[in-house]
Amino acid sequence: MGLFSFFKKHRKEETLNEVISHYEEPVKGDGKKEQTDKADVKRFLLEHCHAMEESAKEYHTAKQEYQSLTSYLTDIQTLENMDEEDHKKLFEYASSIITLEDSRKAMEKKVNRLPDSKFYQMDREKENIPKDIERLKENEDLQNLIKRDMDYLEGEKVEWIYEKGELSKEQSLLQKISRGSILVLALFLAAFVAFFLMENKTVYSIILACASVMGIVVCGILIRLQNIKSELKRCTMNYNRAVNLQNSIKLRYVTMKNAVDYTCERYGVSSSRELEKNWQLYLEAAMEREKMMQADDDLTFYKESLLTLLRQYQLYDAGIWVYQVHAIVDHREMVEVKHLLLERRQKVRARMENAMETIKENKKGALALAKQHRVYPEEMKGLLESVQKLISI
Repeated sequence: MGLFSFFKKHRKEETLNEVISHYEEPVKGDGKKEQTDKADVKRFLLEHCHAMEESAKEYHTAKQEYQSLTSYLTDIQTLENMDEEDHKKLFEYASSIITLEDSRKAMEKKVNRLPDSKFYQMDREKENIPKDIERLKENEDLQNLIKRDMDYLEGEKVEWIYEKGELSKEQSLLQKISRGSILVLALFLAAFVAFFLMENKTVYSIILACASVMGIVVCGILIRLQNIKSELKRCTMNYNRAVNLQNSIKLRYVTMKNAVDYTCERYGVSSSRELEKNWQLYLEAAMEREKMMQADDDLTFYKESLLTLLRQYQLYDAGIWVYQVHAIVDHREMVEVKHLLLERRQKVRARMENAMETIKENKKGALALAKQHRVYPEEMKGLLESVQKLISI
């Protein structure tokens, strides 16, 4: 502000000197030229008067701020000179306010852990939530159990399909072997009959032994094929049973899933664990809110007590000390506050001096120019009175 005023003042001085030097020489010429020059002088004088008025307004504003800062400093001095008993009360009230405000901030952190939307929703449903949590847990457990059973049945279906496929391969292979074995057996029997009729005991005895072995093999294959047929039937039955049981369980699973999804969607959670966590946060937040209400009541009491005590000393602004209780409790804080006020007042005083200096210089130059050229605009008197009124208040 000071630097701006300096350049502003310097420019005005240059302009003033140019105008004065321009009008110091006698004006020669016709009456029209003289009339134009007087109009320019009048305009210049009014510009200077308006500039003085702006500086006067700046001075008036700074003066009010200066008086306000002085009043605050006087209040500090009054607080420092309070009698001992009132000072103890003031210290007690300020300390209580600080403690309560710190406690309230800690409470707010706990309260804010749960969004307001969820808090008010749970507050509306607080009678039902414990039951809903238990029911949701049971439904989730049952849903997981049914899911495991469905997975188990799915595995059983795969096993039965695999076993059925292996049995079908074995059946196909044994059927081919059995057809070849029967053909070989038939050949052995034909050879046996032929050699028996030829009464070649040695040969037909060998053939009979081979035919007997082949017959046993064929019988074993036929027995195995019959067993495979039974096992295939059993695989089909077990597979169908697993499918039917799985379809039945799926209905229960869908029912449980719908129940779980409904409860989770109702409370805006993904599981019973999250709902239980939110419930605990709600209980903590509800308790902290009750504490905050009590703390607010206590804060109101101590703030009103502090204001009542300070108003007895007729301070300039007793209300501001409600927000500067740390300065009341800690002397170092009070010294810092006083230091800042003194610095601000010093800067404001410099603004006042700069504004007053600008007013004086502009007034001196304007009056000199008006006297020299004998030009006194009617508005000039009113503006000078306005300036004088502003700097006198």
